Amino acid sequence: MIAWKWTTALPVALLLPMVVATADDNLDVFRVHRELALADVSPFQIERRAYTMETIDEFSRLVRFFPGKVVASGQTETFEGYPLLELSDHDGDGVADSYIYRPEPGGDTQHFGWMYDLNQDGRYDWVVFSQGTMLAKPFKLLITYYHTIDSNYDGKADIWVNPDPDLDGDGAVEEGVFAWLYDEDFDGAIDRGEFLGMGLSKAMPCEDDVIAMGCVITKEIKVGETHTLEFGSSLMNDLNAVGD
Repeated sequence: MIAWKWTTALPVALLLPMVVATADDNLDVFRVHRELALADVSPFQIERRAYTMETIDEFSRLVRFFPGKVVASGQTETFEGYPLLELSDHDGDGVADSYIYRPEPGGDTQHFGWMYDLNQDGRYDWVVFSQGTMLAKPFKLLITYYHTIDSNYDGKADIWVNPDPDLDGDGAVEEGVFAWLYDEDFDGAIDRGEFLGMGLSKAMPCEDDVIAMGCVITKEIKVGETHTLEFGSSLMNDLNAVGD
């Protein structure tokens, strides 16, 4: 018997059963739900970013319940000591859904995530990267993921999303609220930030070119900072190179 439960993180139109015990006969059902949901948010539209985030974040959590099969691998230099990048297919369609950087085949790692090609050009343009387990309100453990997005499909990340805003400063994550950083002129540097999710849309305070992110891990970031988006671009470049 397969156990199911309903998730309400997505809008009502995209409610779907969440697999908590996997079986081959559920894979087709999951794949159909996933394809329909991703088609609804493709290609990326900035005005629908909150809705798209909910969809991507939810399916990144769901797909991990299905075992993956490595479909591509290669050597990279993004993470020192973790040169092996493996891409795996979880929904059985032959296309990679997840990635993991390892020190060697089968080696332990915390560098993993999921990737999406929203404009269907054969290049990954939305990458999810595991942050870890955080304390969320009210006193619950939450698995959190960073997101990085190539919104204009030029091969470079221009949006970075932190999953751990702490708006009241109590040290706990606001579940469902994300801290978005934007490179609005596509020059590779951060221009502004915004808190978005759970009905909230609020610009991050900015004074003397310092953006107050108010996240558990990252408290602030400077306007013009480039390292964050460079890291996002490195992930995309690795995935697209190995996936070719």
